[in-house]
Amino acid sequence: MARILPMGTITKEEFDRLRRSLPAVTKEGVMATYGISQHSWYKLRDGKPVKQKVIERMRARFAAMADRPNPGRSAPPIDQDTRSSLIG
Repeated sequence: MARILPMGTITKEEFDRLRRSLPAVTKEGVMATYGISQHSWYKLRDGKPVKQKVIERMRARFAAMADRPNPGRSAPPIDQDTRSSLIG
């Protein structure tokens, strides 16, 4: 019998924060930045569920980006409350 994987979604506000840190909405940009497929990115954008592990990996990469200085990024720094809510 197949194992049912936990699924989840993210809020529009969280998606918008993640989008601002994305250099390009291409399969390469999404994969290099968050380690997820462009298909999963579109599902998240549309409010559709994806595997919870995909969300956890994306949030971890987003949090790691906030922890390291990167002067080439145009995204604003993430505050502690937002970071805490993302990595929950």
